[in-house]
Amino acid sequence: MEPVKEAFLAILVKGLTHANFPEMDGLLKKVALGTLTVDEEGLLIKGLKDRVDNPGNFTSQVELDAATILPLLMRIIAAEKALGVSPGLAVLKNGKR
Repeated sequence: MEPVKEAFLAILVKGLTHANFPEMDGLLKKVALGTLTVDEEGLLIKGLKDRVDNPGNFTSQVELDAATILPLLMRIIAAEKALGVSPGLAVLKNGKR
């Protein structure tokens, strides 16, 4: 994973970690460590969607944004791993989108 994506992922995880959500915190820790399973990813994405759908659980708009962005970033990282390169680099190498 590129250092900038790794740093962005860490910022999102930190922003979403709360002592009052221990199950989610455990899943977020696994995201940071790169050890999240496919089943756990489904649970995490569902939990984040629940947070977005119930914004009363949020302390700030930044946290709401982080809950929206994290699943998207996880998808981008998974696509990069499957391709073996960054999707942006694949476009540059192939010369087409």
